[in-house]
Amino acid sequence: MLPRTLLQSMPDQWQTRFVTLLNELDAAFQHLPQAEAYDVTPGKWRAVRDMTEDEMHSWNIRRTALADGTPYLIRDEWHDQDPDEKFFLEEQGPVAHYNRGRTRVDPHTGGAR
Repeated sequence: MLPRTLLQSMPDQWQTRFVTLLNELDAAFQHLPQAEAYDVTPGKWRAVRDMTEDEMHSWNIRRTALADGTPYLIRDEWHDQDPDEKFFLEEQGPVAHYNRGRTRVDPHTGGAR
């Protein structure tokens, strides 16, 4: 993922090199069919066992127990859900919106954090 806000926050010289590389990539694969658009959605992968009740509800997963008290996870399409199975949960992106090129974030250049 390449957040537009971070890309536009880089120095002009860096942006020029980046655009040159993107153009080189486009030229190298122009002979292949390309998608018209892509939809990138921020979020996280979460194992069922680590989900909150609200997160489980968003996937129609319910906790219940067997007659002997053993925990049991149910989803509409199946029963006995694997608690380690992961689901994608959408969330707000952590980087500020690009705001038509006006948002800037100071880059930390030089390697180590």
